[in-house]
Amino acid sequence: MSAATRAGSQPAGSLPTGAVAISGLVVETDERDPRALVDGVDLAVAPGEALGIVGASGSGKSLTLRAVLGLLPGGTRVSAGSAEVGGRAGMVFQDPQTALDPLTRVGTHLVEALRARDAEQRIRAGRGALRARALALLDRVHLPDPERAFRAYPHELSGGQRQRVVIALALAGDPDALLCDEPTTALDVTVQRRVLAELDELRRERGLTLLFVSHDLAVVAALCERIAVMDRGRVVETGTIEQLQRDPRHPATRALLAAAPRLPRLEPDGDAP
Repeated sequence: MSAATRAGSQPAGSLPTGAVAISGLVVETDERDPRALVDGVDLAVAPGEALGIVGASGSGKSLTLRAVLGLLPGGTRVSAGSAEVGGRAGMVFQDPQTALDPLTRVGTHLVEALRARDAEQRIRAGRGALRARALALLDRVHLPDPERAFRAYPHELSGGQRQRVVIALALAGDPDALLCDEPTTALDVTVQRRVLAELDELRRERGLTLLFVSHDLAVVAALCERIAVMDRGRVVETGTIEQLQRDPRHPATRALLAAAPRLPRLEPDGDAP
């Protein structure tokens, strides 16, 4: 199964469906003398909420997100605290190349992800039904020609189209929460806007909880209702973008505000590249 569709679930009743709870999370290097990369992070995200985690490179934001699904890179480990999702979670990575096998057609990726989800529910769908569902997902993420995309290899699609395929893969797992690790960083500004608009539309349509990690405060502000600023492995400030603009209390927040470009208002575009 693609990493983009990998999902975890918690026992019924442990958390409301779609909620995310991070409590006292510590991620350390896996060494004789460990070094804390994430140091005591506490975050709670309500079902259907969009929370942005923003910070400079090395602030611990991506490690925090990956700890939620147990996808920490080699050489790191959770040494204290917990990170949980109520229900199922899908992940969208920064580089779609890491989530898509270059030797496998897009349609095969999606069919296998849908088949894996059906197996969990003890459903046996035929190839034709799976293909129809895969095409519907490609259409839902506004790929201009779902039939062509279904038959294509990843390298035959543009960067923006590949990222939409990865989002479709995450949706194939029927997630309650969508975790996004800088999914628009490698895209130009125009395509970035369209992908952000698509994520916002999907969240509101499906009632998804969204955790969105970025180094760019403007990107997070365009998509998320609440923002957590990280610096040196800690959450140093939280609030709405209006609160952070009005009264930034931490130097890291002030630096992010000073560096943030303005983004046009997000508007979905059906003819996205």
